[in-house]
Amino acid sequence: MLDELGKASRPVLNMLLPVILEHRIGDVPLPTGSIVFGTTNLDTDGVGDNIPAHAYNRMTVVNIANPTVDEWLNWASNNDIAPEVMAFAKQYPQVFDCYADSDKDTKNPYIFNPMNGNVRAFCSPRSLAKASNIVKQRDILGSATLTALIGTVGEAAARDMEALIHLADQLPLFENIVRDPANTKLPDGAGAMFILAFMLAGRVNKDSIDSVMEYMERVARVSFEAHALFMTTVCSNPSKVSMACMNKKFTTQAAKLGKYF
Repeated sequence: MLDELGKASRPVLNMLLPVILEHRIGDVPLPTGSIVFGTTNLDTDGVGDNIPAHAYNRMTVVNIANPTVDEWLNWASNNDIAPEVMAFAKQYPQVFDCYADSDKDTKNPYIFNPMNGNVRAFCSPRSLAKASNIVKQRDILGSATLTALIGTVGEAAARDMEALIHLADQLPLFENIVRDPANTKLPDGAGAMFILAFMLAGRVNKDSIDSVMEYMERVARVSFEAHALFMTTVCSNPSKVSMACMNKKFTTQAAKLGKYF
């Protein structure tokens, strides 16, 4: 894999062309079956990519799509991303749009767009993961949390994420849900419900799953989408699938949910 191929100097690129076209490094052939591929930015990104035509002609060039929100959430649920950031992504799926796929008149303040000068702090899978670390440390960072988020994902995203953080701080404690699932208060509003779903999916274990499923049965009566988010997030986590499949309450709720898909 030739990373940032388009930024290679001309001598380096010329040295790599036999690797790409003939699968050899000098006089040494690559092992049979080797696949050579490279990555680089779009020309319009304006970050120094410049592959001449004769080099392009040795390659098959394809544009790779950004991940969808559901694809990213599947990754996030298995990589300890803060539930507040996951809820933000769910509520603002446009943060995964690519400027090159959008109409030039479309205004998206969240993403990288060299056409309108938004090229510093913006949302990307990478910066959202960095924002997760900041959100987890908000008790230590205090009032600096918002400033750090602005410098990581941009002001528009940071302001919206801050609102979800305030909601998260008002959610019922996980310990209360486990101790008294029948009476612990349900949160109000879609954003709070999304955060709750991701939080519970991340923390549920074999000791707490009965209580969590009893609580989620109450959630299902007021928010079908939050309940579905919880169920699908648990099922996308390989470390929790076996636990979930062995729990009667989980499988019963999954069966009811299945008729909608």
